[in-house]
Amino acid sequence: MNKFKEFFRSKAFYIAFGTGILAFSGLLLVYNYSDNRQGLKKEQAIDLNQPAQITEEEFAPAESDGVLTGDDIDANGVYGTYVDEEILATDTTEEIEESDSEAVATVTDAKEETEPEETVSVASSYTETPEDVATNYSYDGEQSLAWPLNGDVILPYSMDTTVYFATLKSYKCNPGMLIAGSEGTKVVSAYDGVVESIVEDKEHGTIVNVNMGNGYVTSYGQLMNVSVAEGDEVVLGQPLGEIAPVTAYYTEEGTHLYFQMTKDGEVVNPIIYIQ
Repeated sequence: MNKFKEFFRSKAFYIAFGTGILAFSGLLLVYNYSDNRQGLKKEQAIDLNQPAQITEEEFAPAESDGVLTGDDIDANGVYGTYVDEEILATDTTEEIEESDSEAVATVTDAKEETEPEETVSVASSYTETPEDVATNYSYDGEQSLAWPLNGDVILPYSMDTTVYFATLKSYKCNPGMLIAGSEGTKVVSAYDGVVESIVEDKEHGTIVNVNMGNGYVTSYGQLMNVSVAEGDEVVLGQPLGEIAPVTAYYTEEGTHLYFQMTKDGEVVNPIIYIQ
């Protein structure tokens, strides 16, 4: 053991020097190996941003008497397969034409199935209302109205004072006037206008309202056999209907025409406008 220690003491410098040389050589070898490996990787690396450099020999097709179709690459980088020209001119052409025809037929059928049915929209026609037609008339209160029938006034217009209603046995205001007439007597329009409405009323029976324009409307009540319709244009003296059996409100007064006149919805005394 002592000899071994003594040997190391006497030879320590040489041993250390030799060990250093070996370590340095090993490090140098590892460095060169790593450097060579990195260089090899750089040579083998492909830059994806640069186009591949391919020679014409790589693209050149094999010599053939056929024409290019589908699976190889030609000199311009187009995929294709060389087949016999005669075969292509017969079978392949016919197959392509048939395929194209079937494709067109399929597209046409699909279009017919998916294409929505054509709808035709019909614009609704505008229909004039009686109020619209009434703008064609211009009664202004200056022209005289005709009597709608010949008869006596059995109850006058009276909105300032009350008048006696025999059937009701009471006094009250009267917004129109009652003109006596026998059942079936014709009633005519007092002026030109348009039939604005025809209504039913418990007190005055069937009433025909004629718009004469400028807000003037004449009303004819206690009628039957009405000969006009809503929206009809009428002229002065045109028959509107006939005197009807009297309603229960006027059994004592007897059969008559109830005649009323309004201006802008307010009742006025019709006797002022009649000849």
